[in-house]
Amino acid sequence: MRYRVRFEGFDTGREGLYHFEDRADLMDGPSDDVVAAFFQYANRSIFEHEHVRYELNGVMRHEGKNVVVGMGVMYLEGHKKGLPFTITVNPESVG
Repeated sequence: MRYRVRFEGFDTGREGLYHFEDRADLMDGPSDDVVAAFFQYANRSIFEHEHVRYELNGVMRHEGKNVVVGMGVMYLEGHKKGLPFTITVNPESVG
């Protein structure tokens, strides 16, 4: 299934829209697993030249909308300080 991700980095002010493929039942599991699936994709496809780690400070699911919203801090390899972010993930057919 194809998922849509809106990612906003607060230190940079950048917002990105991404798409990735994952299993159809991804949204049925824990919300933090949904965010983890995006970061696995990001490490393979977006940040190909530097490994990204992240700390998830909060995540919740909006059941009626089938959307996961998270916030945390992203750590790019070679950077000294973390970058705060928010993320929303939903199946592409939603919203």
